[in-house]
Amino acid sequence: MIRRVVLRYGWTLLLFLLAAQNLCWSSVDVAIKRARAMKPLLLGEASVHRLLGDVLLEHDGAVMSCDSAYLFQQNNRFRAYGRVVILSKGLRIMGDSLYYEGESGTGRIFGQNVELRDTVQNYTLWSDLLDYDTRENLVRFTTWGRMRSENNELESLRGEYLANQSLSVLSGEVRFQGEELRSYSDTLEYHRNEAMLYLWGNIRMYRLEQVGICNKGWYNLNTKEFELQGDVAFRDKGEHFFSDRLFIYGERKDLEAFGHVLLEDSVRRDRIYSQHLFYWSEPRRVLADQQPMLYQVDSANLRHDTLFMRAEKFEVKSEAIARKQDSLTQRSDTVYHVWAMEQCRSFRNDFQIACDTLYLNGRDSTFTLMGKPYPYFWNGDSQISAVHITGYLGKSAVDSILLEEKVFLGSHDQGEYYNQMTGLVMHAYLRDNALDRIEIEGDGDVIFFMREAEELLGINRVKSPRYRIRMEEGRAAQATFYSETESLISPIQETEQEDRLLYGFAWRGDLRPKSSREVIPTWLLDLDFHLPLRERIDACYRNEGGASRKMQWRHNI
Repeated sequence: MIRRVVLRYGWTLLLFLLAAQNLCWSSVDVAIKRARAMKPLLLGEASVHRLLGDVLLEHDGAVMSCDSAYLFQQNNRFRAYGRVVILSKGLRIMGDSLYYEGESGTGRIFGQNVELRDTVQNYTLWSDLLDYDTRENLVRFTTWGRMRSENNELESLRGEYLANQSLSVLSGEVRFQGEELRSYSDTLEYHRNEAMLYLWGNIRMYRLEQVGICNKGWYNLNTKEFELQGDVAFRDKGEHFFSDRLFIYGERKDLEAFGHVLLEDSVRRDRIYSQHLFYWSEPRRVLADQQPMLYQVDSANLRHDTLFMRAEKFEVKSEAIARKQDSLTQRSDTVYHVWAMEQCRSFRNDFQIACDTLYLNGRDSTFTLMGKPYPYFWNGDSQISAVHITGYLGKSAVDSILLEEKVFLGSHDQGEYYNQMTGLVMHAYLRDNALDRIEIEGDGDVIFFMREAEELLGINRVKSPRYRIRMEEGRAAQATFYSETESLISPIQETEQEDRLLYGFAWRGDLRPKSSREVIPTWLLDLDFHLPLRERIDACYRNEGGASRKMQWRHNI
């Protein structure tokens, strides 16, 4: 019982204090500090004071000056006209006319260019109508507003400025112009003390030659760091990035991307997909380390084909090299080095690859396949394997391959039978991305399955230190053997399994990708998810982008 009485008493006391506080607020009257003339008027039952000439009023710490005013003392309201100026808690508001409610400490000021100046924060706001609250020290606009803070300028249809927090909350076609950044959005929060921008809805951001679009983001005006989220597209010097979230590391212009990530080069032939990607701009370096895939369209070849390559991790590095144009001049070129590391698999219609690591050397236009299981290269019905495989790139395709140590070439005959070749060193030459000629040197050994009208007759085993094979449609069509050749033909029924296989040879069809779908990561359901975003960001760059572009404001001040 005692506890209940105490609780009732506590609630009663709280309600009394709240009522007393409201009473205190409402009891502050608007005070007339100055006027050249005052005329009392009676409007209905209300007593009104008509103030004329150099009028000065005060209410709850706020001071207002104007040319003339109507003061309604009964309900603590007034209307002011002509060169209206309000001073309140570091704010200076100027306009043509004013309506003020003393009971709530709120007012509305009108004018062609109403101006608010925050003398503490060095902040200026223009509009044609401002609603303000002297107790909360905030202003609102609902038609249009233009703000300026040091080197930053903003504009929107609706907004609110909270002076105590140095916070601007804007909505409706928001525009921002800073020293380096220009942005458009549906909503924006500007935290001036922290130099932070937070943006939402149909965002377009422009910094130097960079363009970014997204649904949500933030920007630090001091560090130049920013983050884009939701349907992100980002363009930098012709390269395109697409992701769910993208973070840019300030003035270094390095970035990190998350989610459905795609890096597309300027000519749109190479793409790197990943669920996580780092990008360093100078010197250029890319690291894709979460289920990445390389996608490359070979449009230079007569038979257009697309390369799909996956690995646990991709790394790309750029290198600047000087090339001589003639005896007096040089030009600088950029070449790229690419590593596909751990469980690398590659598919094209004309060839497939399985290895642990693939390294592409842009300086000498070679690629190297390394690691266990031994690298495998398939072309048509042929399989090539060796401890070391080096490929040489021509202008538009692979033109030759060098194989060293435990070299094997096999081609499927029928059923479980495979024609096989081995040697110490093998040179394979390609034409139009198909095996054309094979040259083998050192400890050459060959097994051919002999047929007549599709009937298997026997096995021809040939040993030769040096020989050449002419290939047609991925199969051996003609063989040329050189000195010290040994040949043995055995009927098929007189051979055992070991007679049909070269020692160390294994057909690894289980490692061979059968289609691009086997290479494409499971998370990547749509290779062209970025096309609508690319169209949008390219249009934004054409219409609004570029370092030299300046903001086009809707209102002049």
